[in-house]
Amino acid sequence: MGKNGIGKSTLFDIISGLVKADSGQRHGFPAPKDMMYVFQDIPYTANITGAELLDMYTAMNHKNPAFSNDDSFFVDVITPLLSRKLGALSGGELTLLFVYASAAIDKALYLFDEPLASVDPENQK
Repeated sequence: MGKNGIGKSTLFDIISGLVKADSGQRHGFPAPKDMMYVFQDIPYTANITGAELLDMYTAMNHKNPAFSNDDSFFVDVITPLLSRKLGALSGGELTLLFVYASAAIDKALYLFDEPLASVDPENQK
């Protein structure tokens, strides 16, 4: 957490291996393939559904064993988004879906760059 422009996103870019630091070395982090990095501005294809997005994420990766599609968050918040096209979702709904899909993948490290900035206070909890 911190003020705008102090380098939070740049730090995540360096940790993830997307950017090489001007000085110093990157130590103690898993390999980039073992990380999940969700950017502030999420690029997406507007014409796929939420279900297709989740299927794509799980097809490319192993599912996080700690995740269940039976919990109340999935049922109450994610399920209604599954049949809708990504382009029809609000910014907050889109963010919730991408954060959920990303966290549902089994990785050693998760980097979320301001993941709740556009999410309503109730779902931020």
